[in-house]
Amino acid sequence: MYLYRAISDRILKLCHPDLFVTDVLAQPLSESEDDISARSSPEKFRNSADAVALDAINRELERMGVTPGHLTHSERLQVITSLESAGIFLLKGAIKSAAAALGCSTASIYRYLSQINPSD
Repeated sequence: MYLYRAISDRILKLCHPDLFVTDVLAQPLSESEDDISARSSPEKFRNSADAVALDAINRELERMGVTPGHLTHSERLQVITSLESAGIFLLKGAIKSAAAALGCSTASIYRYLSQINPSD
């Protein structure tokens, strides 16, 4: 059983290196394979790019300890930089989701991105 678990962990790390590994695999398993309900938190599977983008934004805001309504220019730039480096803006609709979550316009998100990557 341990061999299958190790193979499964490696495959999941390739598919979802950040979200899945930290949210699901970090939870300890019970001694009994039949006792699946013993995990301390339920598994989280996102079915849309929008949900993935919002999760990433909320995680970054929580990490920084700020709320979207009280972000300064530099804090907003820091959030956008982190999301850009994580590749969140490669997802369809992520710019619109980020704008809504951060309380700014999509044009503002594009301006922040142009500050981060001036050559683009």
